Amino acid sequence: MSEERLKVIETKIDKLAEAITKLAVIDERLANVISSNNRTAARVEKTEEELKKIPLLEDRVDRISVFSKVLASAVIVAMVNMIFKVI
Repeated sequence: MSEERLKVIETKIDKLAEAITKLAVIDERLANVISSNNRTAARVEKTEEELKKIPLLEDRVDRISVFSKVLASAVIVAMVNMIFKVI
């Protein structure tokens, strides 16, 4: 082979090496993006589950509020009855 032909092959090999290095960098960045995306998706799912629990808590608070009002009314009625029985 001629010297010129060897130079052309060497240049092409150098370009291929550079391209493979760039592809490796891109692959690493892509892996980081995918990993970050997976973490974000997991956080979103966790937040969605927590948000689904909120209406249940509001419903419980409403029921507790109603129960406490009924209980307070019953206690007041019982106290009034006790007062009138003593008098």
